[in-house]
Amino acid sequence: MKRYYRYLAFALPAVLYVGTIWQRPLFFPAEINAAELLRRTAVAGGNGVALLGSWSVKLFGANLFAVRLPDALVVLLTALLIRAVASGCGDRKTGDAAALIYLTTFFVFAFGTAAGTGAFFTLFCFGAVSGLIRAFSGGKHPVRIAGGAGAAVSAALAVWYGMTGEAFAGFVLWKTLLFLLAGMLPWLFFAPAAVKGFRLGGAAYRKQPLFLIPAAAVAVWLAAVILWNGRLPDGALTAGFPMLAILTAGGLVRYGEAGDLVYVNTVLRSLVRIFLPLPLLLFLLQAATRFTGKVPPEFVVYGRNENYFMPVLALVVTLVWLRMAEREYRQQLKFVFFCVGVAFLLLAAPGSLPQRMLRGVAPEPFLGMVLESRLDAEPVIVARPGVHAAVAWTLKRDDVRLWTGDGGPEELAGVPSRTLVVVTDDRRDLAKLPDPKTYFRFGGWYVVCYDSLKEKR
Repeated sequence: MKRYYRYLAFALPAVLYVGTIWQRPLFFPAEINAAELLRRTAVAGGNGVALLGSWSVKLFGANLFAVRLPDALVVLLTALLIRAVASGCGDRKTGDAAALIYLTTFFVFAFGTAAGTGAFFTLFCFGAVSGLIRAFSGGKHPVRIAGGAGAAVSAALAVWYGMTGEAFAGFVLWKTLLFLLAGMLPWLFFAPAAVKGFRLGGAAYRKQPLFLIPAAAVAVWLAAVILWNGRLPDGALTAGFPMLAILTAGGLVRYGEAGDLVYVNTVLRSLVRIFLPLPLLLFLLQAATRFTGKVPPEFVVYGRNENYFMPVLALVVTLVWLRMAEREYRQQLKFVFFCVGVAFLLLAAPGSLPQRMLRGVAPEPFLGMVLESRLDAEPVIVARPGVHAAVAWTLKRDDVRLWTGDGGPEELAGVPSRTLVVVTDDRRDLAKLPDPKTYFRFGGWYVVCYDSLKEKR
């Protein structure tokens, strides 16, 4: 039975990544821009990092599954590399744990199920680190030479990606660091146990290349994020997570081998107590909203026509596995039960997001509803730079014109306003457009149309 639990723990992450990438619409401008770049590269070709992911669009078409599949597969490949390098150093237990920790970390899941090619940069960086680990670990001379060569090739690929890829939009430094800390959940809760495990292991345990080199790489990664925030390539924020997974796994394995599970059990018990009332409260709140209609709208999580049973069920299943992990005395099964519980929670997360959360960050459904019904008139579509990629992706068109000037967009289009559709994220643009016009609003997005409708919305 123990063997089957292990297979379940490794099968769930694969389903988790490949099975959820089609469930939610594109989030935020960065993901929309990445999806449109992959679509455009698949259609017109290119020579940049988008070629790493455009094959999926050519194979499956321009859809959510295709633009997110490359990153999902690369995250799984990175997890296999984590397991392989630890096993090659004679520590298979740490390799298994590190791979699962990596796959069930919140930020890795969010990034690995998003559109783009940033996961390739993380893979290249960890490829260099893993090559150095094998080069400095004990073993046969050809293996060490191959490790050094692999490190050099991976480092060269990382440099190529950094030079040809686009930089991510930086945050204020404290926000970036806070974002990274939150992204380390749920394993951040177990960081004290991991630190204690390394103290129990002694200096010889800590100085193994399997742990010493990733620790140095994490220090370099954090320094780069702090010094060059906003000027690093896409994928840089997750580049340190494979190394963090190895360090966390190494500490937790040694902590568990010492037989001291008091802190871990305390964390699990606290998580159970935190999660325990959530399914019941959510169910009662939504039931009261549906059958009484007296709950104030600001307290309602899901709308009347939304399915709230999935998140309730997901929370219940997660609770069951967390409770099993808390009560289990064998450290390996305790770890597997916790990973399975987290995986079930993440598996249901993309399909459980309420519409009020998606509103303002996922414009594709709104743009599709407004624009696709007007394509029969063959309008000229003009969009501001901030929304241009979203419009082109939604319509799968390459003729969406860019409005960058201060004048009216009808001058740019060179056509009468009656055949014009304008998409903007600046309300001040509405005053620049001639009347009569109809506009539709979604969050901070505006679509201005010139057709038979007279009512402003």
